Amino acid sequence: MLGGVDDLVVRTHPSKALWGIGAAAVILYGVSRAGFDDRWIGFSQDVVSALAIVALWAGVRRRETLRRPWLWIGLALACWVVGDFVWDGYVFLGIDRPDVSLADLFYLAGYPLLALGLFQMARARAGRYARDGFLDGSIFAVAAAVAVWQMLVVPTAAGTHSLSTAVVWSS
Repeated sequence: MLGGVDDLVVRTHPSKALWGIGAAAVILYGVSRAGFDDRWIGFSQDVVSALAIVALWAGVRRRETLRRPWLWIGLALACWVVGDFVWDGYVFLGIDRPDVSLADLFYLAGYPLLALGLFQMARARAGRYARDGFLDGSIFAVAAAVAVWQMLVVPTAAGTHSLSTAVVWSS
């Protein structure tokens, strides 16, 4: 079993599994537009995201090459979906959503995993030119980071009194 999807169906009839996931996504979308409470709309969106993660994992299992980068990307997306469930879970439990929460831990954990997956994809494609591309990309990344720091991080951090809030909001 792969996240509730029969592994044999996914391997022998991948289109059936994807049609099933797509049908579930359309049904959940309809439910979210049917006038239900906002918390159910958020939950249905989280379920659609989780179904997309199941589809990604099914695709990774079938993949012959470049499997590891897709695993890292899948883990990053899974972290963000768990963060969404935690964030929407506050509403279901009747707790006011804090500025910094447990969901932020999952959101922030996804970024390095995504970066690792994208780096491994680029390295696999670049071959012997990986070093040159990495240096060129680093130059651009440092310049962009300085601009983002000055325009976004400094004003955001200055607008709050809590160190943890400043760190999470700046991320």
